[in-house]
Amino acid sequence: MLLLFIASVLHFTVYKHDEQTLPSVMHLRQQFNTTKKNVKINTIENTQEGRNTTVRNAEHSSSEHGQTEVEYKCGKYRPLKTENHNGFHQTYSKTNKNTANLFQKGKKSPLDCSGMRRMGEGNYKNFVVVVAKMTGMKSGDNIFEAGAGCGAFSYFLKRTLPKSHFYGVDYVQSMLNVARLALPNDGPFCQADIRNYNFVPSNSMDHVVSVAVFEYLPDNNAALQALKEMARVAKDGATITTVMNNDKNAKVKGQSYRNKLFQTHDWWQDAAKSLGLTDVRIFLEKDIYTGPSDVWAAVGRFSVFMKKNTRRGNRLK
Repeated sequence: MLLLFIASVLHFTVYKHDEQTLPSVMHLRQQFNTTKKNVKINTIENTQEGRNTTVRNAEHSSSEHGQTEVEYKCGKYRPLKTENHNGFHQTYSKTNKNTANLFQKGKKSPLDCSGMRRMGEGNYKNFVVVVAKMTGMKSGDNIFEAGAGCGAFSYFLKRTLPKSHFYGVDYVQSMLNVARLALPNDGPFCQADIRNYNFVPSNSMDHVVSVAVFEYLPDNNAALQALKEMARVAKDGATITTVMNNDKNAKVKGQSYRNKLFQTHDWWQDAAKSLGLTDVRIFLEKDIYTGPSDVWAAVGRFSVFMKKNTRRGNRLK
């Protein structure tokens, strides 16, 4: 009987102890959920084109460095007179729609609707990491992509720099739909020509990148406009990078290049100088990236790394 009495007392004590600790556990859980809700409220509202965006408070920001995200709304898309994208839209629209549907089901990646998909995911990830290292990208930076397409570059870079925030523009709406699915907490990703996205604030981005886009511009004047716009949104001290530029001197006579734009290394040096950009470095892509030679070595492809530095006479206002 004595043993039964002791056992019942112990059981009652343990139960009372659990009952007393329960409110504190629930309180902590409630606090945690409240914190999560607060962070969610302050993140970018990633709805359709023309959506509002919000700047996170530094205390809730994903940035380790206390940087705030850039606030702007997408502007209305107005194609420039020199554009002729109808064929491109018709060719890719159905493919990108399928990619978006499969991406939602976890069966595709943004790379699958990119022209660089033949590199393979492993080589593409390596390429992204090399660009990040060569530009000095760090956690918490605001990174803008001119000609973001389906968002493949930003998507894989997000895995390397999860606390950074990504933005971009492209003129193909179906591609942007994939980018928004791939990066739901980033953006905005807006439809625009890379020569004119004046709704993006000047001097706002830590890094500005354009991957495999300049070769599709109609001429060097358009390329200079695009480079100037990239420099405009870059902060003082920010890096500006263009990847997959075709070397005019490597062109083979009589071979068809499907109207792709060709430039020389000197053109890029002069273009950067005309805009006051500094620290220009040009690398043959076959020397710094891994992957199929037909991607990087074709027509002497090269990458250009530049910096915006107003202290050294940048000409942009």
